[in-house]
Amino acid sequence: MMKSEGSAFPRWMTMVLGAALLALLAGGAVFYRSQERVLQHAAEDRLVSMGSLKVDQIDAWRKERLGDGALVAGNPFLADGITRFMADPSQENAKDIQAFFRTLMINQHYTDILLTSPEGRILMSMTGNMEPNSGYAEGLAEALQSRKPALTQLHMEEQNPVPHISVIAPILSRDGYRPHAMGAVIMIFNASKFLYPLIQTWPTLSKTAETLLIRRDGDHVLFLNDLRHQTGAALKLRIPLTRTDLPAVMTVQGEKGMVRGTDYRGVQVLAVILPVPDSDWFMVAKEDEEEVYAVWRFRSILMLMLWLGFMAVIGAIWLAVRERGRKIHYKELFDSEARLRASNERHSVTLKGIGDAVIATDVQGRVELLNPVAEALTGWNHEEAWGKPLEEVFHIISEETREISESPVAKVLRHGLVVGLANHTLLIAKNGEERPIADSAAPIRNNLGEITGVVLVFRDRTEERWQNRLNQVRLTLVEYASTHSLDDLLTKALDEIGALVDSPIGFYHFVDADQRTLSLQQWSTRTQQEFCQAQGRGTHYDIDQAGVWADCVGTGKPILHNDYASLPNRKGMPDGHAEVIRELVVPVMKNDKVVAILGLGNKPCDYTEKDAETVAFLADVIWPVVEQKRAENALIGSERKWRNILVNIPQIGISLNPRGQITFANRHFLQLTGWTEEEVLGQDWFERFIPPEIQEDIRRVFFETVSNENLSGFSIHENEILSRKGKRHHVVWSNALSLDAHGNLLDLTCIGVDLSERKALEAQLNQAQRMESVGRLAGGVAHDFNNMLGVILGYAELAMDKVAPSDSIQGDLQEILNATKRSAEVVRQLLAFARKQTIAPRSLDLNETVEGMLKMLRRVIGEDIDLAWLPEPGVCPVRMDPSQIDQILVNLCVNARDAIAGVGKITIETDRVTLDQEYCASHPGFAPGDFILLVVSDSGCGMDKATLDCIFEPFFTTKGVGEGTGLGLATVYGIVKQNNGFINVYSEPEKGSVFRIYLTRHEGKVVAIPEESASSIPRGQGETVLIVEDEEVILLLIKTMLEKLGYTVLSANSPDEAMALAREVGDRIHLLITDVVMPGMNGRDLAEQLLLLHPEIQVLFMSGYTANVIAHHGVLDEGVRFLQKPFSMKSVAVKVREALDEGRKTYVDP
Repeated sequence: MMKSEGSAFPRWMTMVLGAALLALLAGGAVFYRSQERVLQHAAEDRLVSMGSLKVDQIDAWRKERLGDGALVAGNPFLADGITRFMADPSQENAKDIQAFFRTLMINQHYTDILLTSPEGRILMSMTGNMEPNSGYAEGLAEALQSRKPALTQLHMEEQNPVPHISVIAPILSRDGYRPHAMGAVIMIFNASKFLYPLIQTWPTLSKTAETLLIRRDGDHVLFLNDLRHQTGAALKLRIPLTRTDLPAVMTVQGEKGMVRGTDYRGVQVLAVILPVPDSDWFMVAKEDEEEVYAVWRFRSILMLMLWLGFMAVIGAIWLAVRERGRKIHYKELFDSEARLRASNERHSVTLKGIGDAVIATDVQGRVELLNPVAEALTGWNHEEAWGKPLEEVFHIISEETREISESPVAKVLRHGLVVGLANHTLLIAKNGEERPIADSAAPIRNNLGEITGVVLVFRDRTEERWQNRLNQVRLTLVEYASTHSLDDLLTKALDEIGALVDSPIGFYHFVDADQRTLSLQQWSTRTQQEFCQAQGRGTHYDIDQAGVWADCVGTGKPILHNDYASLPNRKGMPDGHAEVIRELVVPVMKNDKVVAILGLGNKPCDYTEKDAETVAFLADVIWPVVEQKRAENALIGSERKWRNILVNIPQIGISLNPRGQITFANRHFLQLTGWTEEEVLGQDWFERFIPPEIQEDIRRVFFETVSNENLSGFSIHENEILSRKGKRHHVVWSNALSLDAHGNLLDLTCIGVDLSERKALEAQLNQAQRMESVGRLAGGVAHDFNNMLGVILGYAELAMDKVAPSDSIQGDLQEILNATKRSAEVVRQLLAFARKQTIAPRSLDLNETVEGMLKMLRRVIGEDIDLAWLPEPGVCPVRMDPSQIDQILVNLCVNARDAIAGVGKITIETDRVTLDQEYCASHPGFAPGDFILLVVSDSGCGMDKATLDCIFEPFFTTKGVGEGTGLGLATVYGIVKQNNGFINVYSEPEKGSVFRIYLTRHEGKVVAIPEESASSIPRGQGETVLIVEDEEVILLLIKTMLEKLGYTVLSANSPDEAMALAREVGDRIHLLITDVVMPGMNGRDLAEQLLLLHPEIQVLFMSGYTANVIAHHGVLDEGVRFLQKPFSMKSVAVKVREALDEGRKTYVDP
C-alpha cells in the first residue's frame, strides 16, 4: 500500500525534474571546470611567453659573451702582445695588453679581466687581484682543450662573494704547423648587474609571479639567481632531488612545458619549464595558483548561491504537483484491480490448455498453478502442489555435476527479466524419474509494471535428445571417414553405436556376393581390449559354420537374442572368444542382398525393437562410406607399387590432373622446392611453380596436349620452375599421359631432371671468361692509354696557366681537359670491372663514409628526388678504399635518378647480417659469414628479367646514345667482387629496383677518413726530386710541373740512368718518383736498389696500370704511395707534398 501511494505522483514528472536538476548541476560543474581551464591556459600562455622571452635574452647574452671570447681569442695583435709579454713580462710589454683589456671592460661592463698561464697561474689582473681562484678551473681546462671560448658556471668565492660568471678565451701561439695554447684571458662579469635584473623583471602586475634560473648540482637543485620571496638565495639555496613535487626538481628529471607543484615556499604554483640552449641551465616561470584562480573563485560562490535559490523554487513546485497527482491515482487503482481479476481468470484457462508444461508462482515462489502437462512431468497434481515452494515441486539438477540448480523463479525475481535454464538440466519427478528439460521463466507484471508472480514454461527433451544423438553419431562417422582408414572407420562406428545402445561387444563383417561366405573384418575397441582375444580378421568361411548370429543373412531382418545361453541351435565359441549373454545383429542391405552384418552384444538389459531400429538406421547410413572406402583401398593397393618407385627416384616426379592441379609430388621435388606435400597437392601447377613471364605459354601447351590427348611436341620439354623462396630451377621433363579403362585422361605424369647447377656453372664459366678477356684488354690498354691521356691533361693545364683567363682559347683548353678526364674515367671503370683498379683499402665505418657523401649525392640526383638515409645504429666496419664506396653510390644513385620520371625517392640503408650455409646454398656465388649490407633502392620504372640478366655486362645500357657508357653497374660489380663481396638485385617493371651489396664485416679498428686538404696547391721548399720515366714526354711534363712548384728536379729516362744519378749526387735526393712498369727493371726493384744507397729517401710510384708490381689484384701493398696516371698538377703537388711530409714508410716485403 505504501508503494501504491508513492506512485500517485507521475513518475515522468519526477524524472523530468530530477533530470533537469542533474543537468543543471552537471552543466554548472562543466562550466566551472571549463572556466578553470581557460584561466589555466591563459596563465600557461603568459608564463610560456615570459619564460621564452627570458630564455631568448639569456641565450643571446651567453652568445654575446662567447662572441667577446672569440674576438679576444682570434685577435692576432693581442696574441703577439701576449707572446712578447710571456717572453718578457715587463711593463712596456704589458701596457698594450692592459689598454685593450681596459677598453673591453668599459665597453662590455666586465668587473675584471685576467691573463693566466695554461696551468691557471694569474699573470695579469686589471684590478690587481692576483690570488688564484678555483671557480674558473673547469672552464679554463675546457677552453684550452677545445681551443674555443668557454663560459664558466655562475659561482662565488670567499674572496669574491658576489655571484659572477666568466668568459675564458684561449690564446694560441701563431708559430709552427700546429699552434699551441700559451694561456687564456678570463673576463669576469658580475651577474647582479645584468643577468639577475633580466631574470627578475616581470612586465605585468603580479604579487607572486617570478622566474627562476636553476641547474643540477649533484643530488640537489641549485638556484642561480636571487628570489622574489627569499633574499640571499643565489648560489646558496639547494633543494634535494627527492622533493619531486617542486617544479625546480621536475626540470632536471626531464619534465618540460606546463607543470603544477609546490615551490620553495611550500605554496601551490603553476609553472612553465624551459631549457636554456647550449647550457645545463633551466628557466622556471611560475605563479601562485591562488592568484591565478582568485577572480574566478569569487564568481563561483555567487553562482552557487543563485543555484541553491533556484533549487528551492523547483522543490516547492514539485511538492504541489505531487499532492494533486495522489488524489487521481487512488481512483485509477480501484478500477485496475477489478480488471486484473477478470484477466487472471481468462489467463488461467489458457495456461491449462497449452501443450507445454506451465507452472505459475507468486512473488514468494509458492506454486499457484500447474497445467496438466506439468502435472504429468512432475508427478504432482494441482491440489497437492498448491502453496508449496517451487523447489519442492519443480526439482531440477545439473546433468553434469548432479548439483541442485538454482530456481528460475529466484532469478526472475532478482533480475526482473526472462531467464532460461542452462543446458543439461534434469527434472526429477515425484517418483524419482529423471527427464532432460528445456524451459524459460518470465515475470508476471500488473498494469503498473510491478512483478506479482512468475510463470515457468518447460518441455520434455528426451526424444529430441535421442534424435540429436543419432544425428550427431551419423555426422561424426561421415566426417571421421574422410580422414581415416576403413578399419579405423568400422572401429569408430562400432564404438559409437555400442555406446548409444550400451553394448560393450560389437563386430562388423562383410558378406560376399554369393551370400554364402563371410569375411571377418572388425571389432569394437572394448571387444578387443576387454572381452575377446580370438584371432580371425580377414578370415573367409562358409555361413553354415557361423553361429546363430548369422541367421539374419538368410532372413534379411534383425535378430535379437536376449537369452543366448538357452538357444537350442547355438554353436560353440573359438578359444579366446567372449561369453555372449545377449546379442542384436542387423543386416546391411543393398539391391535386396545382404552385403554386411553389424552385431552388438551383452547389453546389461534386454535389447528392444527400438534398439534394432537405431542400429539398422546407423548401419545403413555408414554403408555408402564403407563401400567407398573399400573401393579406395583397392585402388590404393594397385597404385602403391608404382608410387613407391616414383616417390623414391632421385629425380623430380609430379602428376597433374586435366585441370593442371597437382595430384602427386615425390620426395625429390618437395625437397627441391621447399614445400610440403600437404601444401602442394591440389594447387594450380602454373600459378604456384611456373615463372610469370612464361606461365601463359606453358599453360597453353599443356591444355592443348590434354585436350587432344596427344603428347606430340610435349613428350620432352624444358622450362624453369620456382621454389618456395623464389629460386629458379631449370628442368628438362619427360612426360606421359595416364588413361583409365575407357580411354579417358586421368593425369599427366612428368619426370624431370634439374639442370640448374649445370646452367649456373656454365654461366659462371662464361662470366669468368668475359672477365678475363676484359681484364686483359683493360690491362693492356690502361698503361699506354693513361700515359697519352696524362700528356694531354698535363700540357693542357700548363697551357691554361700561360693564357689569360679572358682569352677565348681558355674555353678550348677546358674542353680538352674535360674530354681527357672523361676518357680517363672510362679506363678507370674498365679496370674496376676487371678488378684491376689500383686501390688503397683502409678500415672505415661504412655509415660515416656514406653520411659524408649525402650532400654530394643530393646535388647529383636533383631536388625533385627525395634521398632517405637509414643507417644501422652503431659502427658498420669494412675494409675498402673510400673512393670505391664513392664509385658504388654515385653509379647506383645516378642510375636510380635516371629511372625515376619526375618526383621519386631513393633510399640508402645499412645493416649487419650473417649469411648461413642454407642461404648460400640457394644463392650461387655467396659464401657464409658476417657481412655489412649496403642497400640502395628507388621508386623508379624498374627492370624486366631480360634487362636484369645483362645489367652487369660492360657497355650494356638502356639509355639513349650519348647518355651513358654502359660501365656504371659493371664498375659496381667489379668493385664488389674485388673486395670479396656479393651483390643481389631485385626489380620488377613499375615497382622500382633494390640493390643489396654484401661487404665482408671487418674486425679491425675503424680509422677515421682524413678531411680533404685545402683547395690551394701545396708548393715545394727547394727539395730535390728524382724522376724516373721511360716515356720522354711524360718525363718532361712532370719535370716541368715540379720545377714550377718550386722543387729541384733530377730526371732519368731509365733505371740505370737513375742509379748513376743517385750515386753522383749523394744524399741530396729527398724523393724518388718512378714509373712502375719500365723495361729492364720495374719501379719497385729500382726503389729497393736506391734505398740501399740512400735509406732516408722517400718513394712515390706512378703508373696507369700497376700490373701487380706494387699491388696484388689491384690492392696496394701496405705503406706504398701511389700517383695514378693521368694526373693533374694539383694531384702531383699533393702527392709529392704528402710523401715528403709523412716521412719514409716500409713498403718492401720483409
